Amino acid sequence: TQDGFVARLDQQGKVLWAKQIGGGGHDIAHRLVVGPQGSMRVLGRFHESISLGAETLRTSSAAGASFMVHLDETGALSKAKKIADGRVYIYDAVFDAGGTLHAVGTMADEIVVGGKDVPARHLEDAFFMQIDPSGTISAARVMGGIWDDYAYGIALGPNGEAVVVGEYRERMVLGQHTLTSVGAGDGFVWRLR
Repeated sequence: TQDGFVARLDQQGKVLWAKQIGGGGHDIAHRLVVGPQGSMRVLGRFHESISLGAETLRTSSAAGASFMVHLDETGALSKAKKIADGRVYIYDAVFDAGGTLHAVGTMADEIVVGGKDVPARHLEDAFFMQIDPSGTISAARVMGGIWDDYAYGIALGPNGEAVVVGEYRERMVLGQHTLTSVGAGDGFVWRLR
């Protein structure tokens, strides 16, 4: 098995604390976002189940699931939450001033928002989602074409609008815009309001 970890180091590189994130399967912590008042969100993937403090997250999907862990600046766990079952991969995330997490990635399955499924349209599609301070997905948008599409990065503009970058092949629909690639695959920049 493989486990993820998160550690805090001082300016000289001395480890102040370290936490294991894992269970019986292949588990990865691949993104750390520091938010208001030093709170942290660790994003990653797990298979089967992971135990984090008193919380155990489980998935029945053979593809695993995405998770988010809330830690304070001392490394104390305040919450762990499964974001989505299946092939939903979060590649980047950023906090806004109100503590909402804006995240992007790629998906081949679905995200559930307010009890409604938001499925991938084709093979693998890029997505944008908002996760409120309680850890609930409050909004999600899927963007893509007939081939695999990926959203790799996100930033927030001065007015709070999200700017997403990624990659697509052949043709991609972004809201009312359709992009056609010049080569086998091209990059995109998309500003969301």
